[in-house]
Amino acid sequence: MQKTKIEWVINPDGTPGYTFNPITGCLHNCFYCYGKRIAKRFGDDYMPKYHPDRYLEAEKLKKPSTIFVGSMGDMFGNWVNPEQFNNIAFPKRHIYLFLTKNPSGYKRISLSPTNNNWRGITIDSVNNNIGTMSYNDINNREKAGEFYRYVKDNKIKSFVSLEPLLKFDLENYNFDDAINELFDITDWIIIGALTINGKPQKTVNFKRVIDELKPYHHKMFVKDSVYKLYPELPQLRAIPYNE
Repeated sequence: MQKTKIEWVINPDGTPGYTFNPITGCLHNCFYCYGKRIAKRFGDDYMPKYHPDRYLEAEKLKKPSTIFVGSMGDMFGNWVNPEQFNNIAFPKRHIYLFLTKNPSGYKRISLSPTNNNWRGITIDSVNNNIGTMSYNDINNREKAGEFYRYVKDNKIKSFVSLEPLLKFDLENYNFDDAINELFDITDWIIIGALTINGKPQKTVNFKRVIDELKPYHHKMFVKDSVYKLYPELPQLRAIPYNE
């Protein structure tokens, strides 16, 4: 458990929140993965690992705090044993932010559907142009639809992380699809740019993206990586779990 510089992880008192990694590693093999780069820096192969010595760390944190669980891996990947979650303490005084690229994992793992438990999905490509769709585009659409149905059926606190946003097909964007329905039903949207060696990249025109998503500005958090590219954008820094 450690303090974090992740901008959207904020304690109720406004101070920086925490990251908590009782399970680490990932098999998605995303080319932009910061977790993998950090792990390699410390001689770790980033293969999935359990850390029982960390399971009770949230209990030791007495002051109500916001905790991003699984910042160094995907704790809901198909390779994770659901029984491990039975041994991890999640005291109710804290707010927990979970994030995955594998929303089916939420169905396999038992988590309390309380308001202090937020579940998110990472989507790095929004593309509705059938003629230019890649495997990654199709996979993102399928996962978005799966997460939408999960959120709708379970009525949980949820969010979408568009980070890093690699593609956003504005001209062919159709608001009558799974992605839009997901934006409608979730409580929070995070937008961030791809960074290489600490420098944000213009993978998409974020000015147009933010304008296109104007109906959702009230629940949007735009990261500093985007503002470094487009400082003229409106300040959108929603933190709904602290409202």
